[in-house]
Amino acid sequence: MKLRIGHFTILLLMLFILLAGCNGCQKKQEKQVVAPPLETSKIIAEEIANAVLDLRSIDENDQVELIQPPIVPDDFLGDPYFYIPNISYQILISSNGGSFSVPMVSDDIVAKLHDIYEWRVKNLGKSFTFDKTRVRVEIMVRGLSPLDAAKFLHLEGNYPKFAMEYAQQAIDENPDDYTTLHVWTYVQEDRALRERGLRSLLSMNPRSPKLNLDLGFYLVHSDREQEGIDYMKKSVVLDPGYSRAAAFGELGYFYQFRDADLALAYLKEAQRYYDSSARQGAIDFMEKGEVQ
Repeated sequence: MKLRIGHFTILLLMLFILLAGCNGCQKKQEKQVVAPPLETSKIIAEEIANAVLDLRSIDENDQVELIQPPIVPDDFLGDPYFYIPNISYQILISSNGGSFSVPMVSDDIVAKLHDIYEWRVKNLGKSFTFDKTRVRVEIMVRGLSPLDAAKFLHLEGNYPKFAMEYAQQAIDENPDDYTTLHVWTYVQEDRALRERGLRSLLSMNPRSPKLNLDLGFYLVHSDREQEGIDYMKKSVVLDPGYSRAAAFGELGYFYQFRDADLALAYLKEAQRYYDSSARQGAIDFMEKGEVQ
């Protein structure tokens, strides 16, 4: 009986997964770390084998279960940790074709903002800048907690400094809350603060595919390539869905100028999980022996 290479690859990877889970065999089924077997090419199976084995340390050292993101309405498009109940949203289309939800500003707030603008132009002239913005922001988030104000302003997109200000108030009030730390982390523009937040979140939620992916992506683009790659590979193993596709894609682009065969394998795997016309273009170029 002939054994196809594809079948052998799957069997090999399943063996690695079984080895990785042996230390946790006494645990309940819902605590199992490793995602379903990956149907990858042999070149990728070998690459991620160490990442599969590395997950044993999560089982051995961290007994916490995966912290699941909050459940939000299906029509909310964005990070579920930023969802605010009892707020109306509209969906916008980004320049790259993606869709995302932004909070709607009520007619009452719009009227108040207009009145303030008209009064200040009449009495102060058009020289006011930051003070006007602060007044506008305070009206927009009136009645919201500091945490929800940070969420609102982050989603609204035009007031990042104020989003960080409210997020800092929220974390000062509730420093041990996971959701608050998540919001504080993802509104940061300072790279060192963002990394600190990601590492703190990951210490609380080591099985999170998104956190492993985001920290890995950050490190790869901060000249700490190998550490970042290790985190992205863990994300590949932990999540059979979108994060796996994103991680495959990022790894493919990373290897594009380093190992063409490996890069092409990763990009093709990303396409299997999430079709991207831009990524397919990169694949087509590489198959012709070119790079973009």
